Formats: sequence, structure tokens, C-alpha cells
Amino acid sequence: TQDNLDINNAKQIMDQTHYGMDTVKNLILDYLAVMQLNKKNAPEQTQSRAPIMLFVGLQGVGKTSIARSIATAMGRKFVRISLGALGSVQALRGQSKAFLDAEPGQVIKALVRTETMNPVILLDEIDKVSGNSGLLNDVMAALLDILDPEQNTQFMDHYVDHPVDLSRVFFICTANNLGSLSAALLDRMEIIRFTSYTDEEK
Repeated sequence: TQDNLDINNAKQIMDQTHYGMDTVKNLILDYLAVMQLNKKNAPEQTQSRAPIMLFVGLQGVGKTSIARSIATAMGRKFVRISLGALGSVQALRGQSKAFLDAEPGQVIKALVRTETMNPVILLDEIDKVSGNSGLLNDVMAALLDILDPEQNTQFMDHYVDHPVDLSRVFFICTANNLGSLSAALLDRMEIIRFTSYTDEEK
């Protein structure tokens, strides 16, 4: 899909769907403005690379819904992948076709469902992956492959068994806190903190 990076349009859509939250909205508009400048400086690129955003805050403060508003503003398809209590890293990486019940991972399924190579993919609750330390480390490594701009141009899903370019996907992650996330993963993200609504705003 073709990107719409109009700042006024994005502000209008976010204002329609979310009251207040000016600090968060302004940060998002800053990132869209940078994408717009990058596209002007390199017009041969049909897509401008989006930052990897991590929305951090309590439940119910608008992290998921504002991600949907960003997708609407940019004219991109939107899909949500819930990582809460993820039981196996195969849910992200897929399973080899050697197994009878094999299927692609959630990221490839998201591309299939949206029928585009540049959707907005929300990786929801990345801090609520299983408490099993071995699985947590595996999932953090898989997320690094998916999110890292230096690696995700050659993402290998075990079912597809062919490099898939994820560099045009706009990834947004959400978390309630950062305690369980690896430092290597956090280094690659733009962290945006959401505060609770005041009684007056409610």
C-alpha cells in the first residue's frame, strides 16, 4: 500500500480517536515527519523505513487503539499479534513442513491476512511471554530477528523456508513494563511511555 505521511491528517485522526495524550501524539508525529523527510531525500525508495516503537504503560491507556489509529492515518493495513503467554517460539518462526501439522508463524500469517508487505503489525504484550527463562530467551532472540533492521530483510520462517523481507513492515510493540525484555531488543526500539488518564480527562 502507498504511505500517507501527511502530518495534519495523522493529527486529525489521532485527535478523533484519543482525547489528550499530547506528549505521545507529538512524538508519533515527529517520527512520521522524519519518515517524510527521509522519503524526500531518497525519492527512489517507494517506502520509508519506519521506526520500531514500543508503547509502555498500564492496561487500558490506549496503546493498542492508538496503534490502530496510526495505521489508519498512514493508509496501511493493521494486524495485531498477541504474545501474552506465548507457549512456543514456533508461533513466531513457524514449523518445518516435515511435520504433518506444520504452519507458518504469526508474522507470515499477518502478511497473508493483510495481503500487503508493509502493514502495521502490533506485537501486543511482549513482556507477558511465558515465565520459562529458556523460552523467554528464545522468544527475545526471535523478536530480535523480526525487529532488527539489519536482520529482518532476510527473516527465515521455518515453514516458508525462504528469506522474507520484513523491512517495510511498521512494527509497534506494547508492554506494561520493561523488566523482562532483553537489553539488545530495547536498544533497537523507540520507547514511548503512556501515563494514566487523570479523573478530569476521564
